[in-house]
Parts: sequence; structure tokens; C-alpha cells
Amino acid sequence: MASSSTNTAADGRCQTVHGLPVNTSVVTGYPVGRTPPPPPPPPPMYRCQCFHHHNQDHRMKQLRLDQKLQAMLYRLTFAALCLFFFMVCLIFTLWLFLHPRMPQVHLASVTLSPLSTAATNVLAACNVSLLLTNPNRKLTIFYDNWELFVGYQSQKIPLFKVQVPPFSQPQENGTILQTHMEISNGSVGNDMVKALNGDLVRGSMNFWVKVFALMRLESKEIKTRSFLITVHCDDVIVGFSSINGQGTLLNPYKDCQISL
Repeated sequence: MASSSTNTAADGRCQTVHGLPVNTSVVTGYPVGRTPPPPPPPPPMYRCQCFHHHNQDHRMKQLRLDQKLQAMLYRLTFAALCLFFFMVCLIFTLWLFLHPRMPQVHLASVTLSPLSTAATNVLAACNVSLLLTNPNRKLTIFYDNWELFVGYQSQKIPLFKVQVPPFSQPQENGTILQTHMEISNGSVGNDMVKALNGDLVRGSMNFWVKVFALMRLESKEIKTRSFLITVHCDDVIVGFSSINGQGTLLNPYKDCQISL
């Protein structure tokens, strides 16, 4: 028995082990005796959901703001149109009630003193009377400035001019405006002197009368601003009985045209 045990032990000591050592583990890249860690978790989904929800809220707020601005624009446009139509109706009502009309101007008379002519000079005086009529029933006409000019034929430079002080004209009133003028510049040129002498021999001269006036209309209800009117009186024929005689208007109470 002892002999067999000893042999067995000796056989055990001389035994050769092939392969891996006894009681050892295989190394796989991780510490011995530990399991590999689990993979990292996926990113949370709630972040994308929150961002999408925030972007949607922003779009909704912008949409509501655009709707408010559009509604405000519609209200302002509607208010402006209402104000415009109200003003048009008011002006039309006032026009129907007041019915403003332009004044009427007639050339009542023109007298010209005997002309004294030299080589290039002319000396003369002129009196012009205008009949002004205010046809308005409820409006008074105020003339803040009144300038009258008298010229010869197609000459643009007038021979006579005068400025009348401001005056007014009540409703449905006719006023005779008389003015006296003298030639301010006696030197008119040789050609005009020859033309004037030729008309004296023929017994008549052709003049024009023009007025520039600032006028305004006023009543208890309204008061307009001053605006410019121009009065044209063309083909004013002045006749002379003799070369040294006085000239008078041959077509009295001639209608004059008024323009703005």
C-alpha cells in the first residue's frame, strides 16, 4: 500500500501539464475576474422634443403677432378711409350750402391823356375803372393785394402800373374800382414811339389790362386761405378824336377773364 502511494505521488510530481495553467483564467482585454461594462446609453430623446416644442411656440407667437399687426393695419386703413369720406362729404355739404363763386370783373372805362412823344420817350397818364361784382350770397371777398398793369398791343412790358391797398367786398355787392397811373419809365424805345404815333394818326390804340390779386373768401362758417387770381382784359380799344386829344374806351363794360 505504501509502495503504491509513493509511486502515485512520484507519478504526480513527474506529470507534465499541457495547455493553460490550472486554476487560471483567459485574459480578454479587461481585468481578470471582471465582466466588460455595458455600452453607453443612447442620448435622451426629451431634448429634441423640448427644442421642437420651443420652436413651435415661437412660430405660434410670431403668427399671432402678425395677425395683430394685420388687424391693426386694417383698422387704420378703415379709419383713414372713413376720415377721407367724412372730409369729402363735409366739403361737399359746405359747397352746397355756401356755393362759392369767383368774382366778376368788367372794364368800365379807360381814359388816356394826350400823348407827348419825343425820339424815344412818351409822357402820358391813364385812368382805369373796373366794375367788381361779388355774386356770393354768404361769402365776403377780401383782396389782400391788387396790382393793375396796362400795356400796349403785344408788348410784354407794361406802360402803366399801380398797386391798390387791400379792400373787401360784401355779399352780392358791386364796386367800382378807380385807379390813376402815369408812365413810370418815359423811355420806351424808338419803335414803340413810331407805333404810337401811327395809331394816333389812325385814331385808335389797342391796349391790354391785367390784374394780379390775392383774394380769400370768408363767412361765419369758413375762412379760406389767400390764393392768386389773374384778370385778363384783352383788345382794349382806346379812340382819339385828334392827335392832341384825349383817348377814351370804345368798348366800355368789356368782360374780363379770370383764371387761377
